[in-house]
Formats: sequence, C-alpha cells, structure tokens
Amino acid sequence: MVEVYRKDLAGSYTVDNSIDPETGQVRDLAWYRARGYDTDSSVQGTALAGTTSSEPANDGRTYSAGASLASTLYNFLPDAVIDEFAKQWVKSGDADIAIKATRQTKPWKDNFGKLMREDGTLIMDELSFMSVKASYKQHLLK
Repeated sequence: MVEVYRKDLAGSYTVDNSIDPETGQVRDLAWYRARGYDTDSSVQGTALAGTTSSEPANDGRTYSAGASLASTLYNFLPDAVIDEFAKQWVKSGDADIAIKATRQTKPWKDNFGKLMREDGTLIMDELSFMSVKASYKQHLLK
C-alpha cells in the first residue's frame, strides 16, 4: 500500500493495487499518477483556483458539511462509511456521486461488499440490508 496526495486536496489516500471497476485496469502507482496523485506530501493542497484540473472545483465544501449531510441521509451507516461519504462529497458536491464513490471504498466493502454483484449493481441498498438483517435477528433469536 502507498500513501498518495493530490494538489487539489489536503490530506492523503492509502491505496493498493486494486482493479478499476469501470476499465478493468490495475490501479497501480502509475494509474494514480496519471490522475494527478503523487507520493510527495508537499504537493497536497497546492493547486490554485482557476488552474486547469480534471477535478471539479471544491466551491468551499468542507468535510464537516459532508459529514452532516451523510448523517442526515445515511445515519444508519457505520461511522467509517459516513467518513468516506463526507470525503467523497467534498470532491464532487453531489450526494448521488458521493454515495456511488463511497461504494468503491474499503470501509463500505468491509460492511456491505456482499451487496455488490459482479457487474457492479446492488442486490439491495444499504438501508434495505440493515432492515432485513435486523428483522432476521429479531425473528431468529427469539
């Protein structure tokens, strides 16, 4: 696993060699570098407003606002998944895009990976899963 940074974000990501579900390419260090990531921590957050970037502008979005939105929309999710949603929302500014990106993260896969079919579609959403799980526990543990 490698720690990578982006010019348009403060902080870092821990990445490993996984498969990009859209293209089937291996996400190695070269894959991340081609998308503006670097292993040099001094590059984080150095992009200036108005520079050309393939990433959308942040427009002042904050992690705390993303966490608040996640708590409102997805209060049933584990804290690690809400944390990932907040990070994704800061990048995109769109809750639908953020939840789709969150579903590609390790915390989501650790908690809900069994809901994802091989083709990337969901068997059921997270709320339905939590409801079915609670129902099973209630009826089977009596």
